[in-house]
Amino acid sequence: MKRILVSLFAICLVLSMSVFSVSAADSYELIPLGATWSKTDNGGASVTVTENADSVEFGGSISGTWPCVDTYYDSEDIVKANIDEYSLVYDFTVAGGAININFYFTDGFGNSSSFTIANNTLGSVNYDSGSGDLYDGDYKGVIKLSDFVNSTAFLNAATFNKDFITEDNEIIFTGIQVYSVNGGVVTVKALDIVANDEASAPTDDESEAASEAVSEAESEAVSEVESEAVSEEESEAVSEAVSKEESKTESSANVAESSEAEAENEGLGTGAIIAIIVAAVAVIAVIVVFIVKKKK
Repeated sequence: MKRILVSLFAICLVLSMSVFSVSAADSYELIPLGATWSKTDNGGASVTVTENADSVEFGGSISGTWPCVDTYYDSEDIVKANIDEYSLVYDFTVAGGAININFYFTDGFGNSSSFTIANNTLGSVNYDSGSGDLYDGDYKGVIKLSDFVNSTAFLNAATFNKDFITEDNEIIFTGIQVYSVNGGVVTVKALDIVANDEASAPTDDESEAASEAVSEAESEAVSEVESEAVSEEESEAVSEAVSKEESKTESSANVAESSEAEAENEGLGTGAIIAIIVAAVAVIAVIVVFIVKKKK
């Protein structure tokens, strides 16, 4: 009997460890990609879930309705986070009506609870005082879990149930729920649990810097292409100029050679004439000398 009890205890221990064990990491996604969502319709409206490359979009309700979707994590995706060591990093945009996001928790003993992101840790934001739902706007920031568990919800000033903080000072996320109200659409870029020393709020400056980096890279690429085109044009122009200069040089050389040849020809003609004249003078001189001697 003792062996059976020991075996049962060991099996329960292994199962409990497998359910709540989470590998050590710096961050965990509270909206896992590829999650299976359960829909709760309202007034004939449903929430649609669209996964994009860098975000997940929830929407689809109509005026006067508030449908929702939720998902419970698989055992390996359950997130246990020490409230003194981790923070909630959020980055989402609300357009249209309103939305709300609730987190599901367990105390590790089969009990469950939930708490809303629409609480005073968001600061001064636009919300519906009658429901706590969040209206249009961009929501970005970091909430330490130690502040999250001590926050007050916008609706009825509800507080986090401290019974769901474990003996190890942890809270255990088991799922998430998203409401679309009166046509509200929420695009979630980040909703993560991140180690405090790694957590930083998403900012517009970072987006602008990334955009500027892309623009600079594009400008450099365009400049490089233009530079290559100019260099090619310059090279062609230089080659053409060199060809022209070479043609001019060859032409000049040909002219010079022709001139020299003509000069040589002219030189040869003048010499021949002088030789003839000299020969003629010599002949005349011989004749004159002959005549004079004959007279004597």
